[in-house]
Amino acid sequence: MYKKADDALKCTKTKLRKSARQESRQHFFNTIDTIEINKQLDRSLLDLDDKDWEPKTVEHCLEERRQLAELICKELSDLRDEAKFDHRIRTVDMLVALCQKREPPRRPKPDHTWGILHEEVSKPAPFPTACARTQCIFCFGIQVNHTKFGSATMPLSTRRGTTWSYILSTTS
Repeated sequence: MYKKADDALKCTKTKLRKSARQESRQHFFNTIDTIEINKQLDRSLLDLDDKDWEPKTVEHCLEERRQLAELICKELSDLRDEAKFDHRIRTVDMLVALCQKREPPRRPKPDHTWGILHEEVSKPAPFPTACARTQCIFCFGIQVNHTKFGSATMPLSTRRGTTWSYILSTTS
C-alpha cells in the first residue's frame, strides 16, 4: 500500500513538472516577440524623449501593397471565427492582386556610361560592289588613287607589269 501511494505521488509530481515546463515554454514563445520589440522600441536606451522621436511612416508605391500591409498587421484576437475566415480570404485576394501588379523601380538604374556623351556616328559609305578599271584591286574599298596604273587605254601587258611591281613593292 505504501508502495502504491509513493508511485502515485511520483507520477503526479512528474505530470505537474511536465505541465509546468510546457506552460512556461509556451508562455515564452507566445511573448518573446513582444518582449524583443518592446526592448527595441524603448526610447530610454537611446536617450530620447517621446517628443524627440517618432517612427517613420511607411509609404507604399502601390495601393494593393498598402492594403495588404494593413490586413497583415491587423489584430485578429478579438474577431469571431467567421470574421477571421473572411479576413484570411481578403488577405489572399490582396496577395493575388499584388502579384498581378508590377511595382516601379525604387531607385533609378545605374548609369554605365560614366558621363561620357556619345556623338552621333555617321554611317559609313556603302562598300563598292564593282571595281573601276583604274582602281588598284589590292586597295579595293580604300579611297586611294594610284596614278601608276594609268587609264583603261594603257595596254594590258603594261597594266600587268605595273600590278606585279605594286605587289612586290608592298610585300617587301
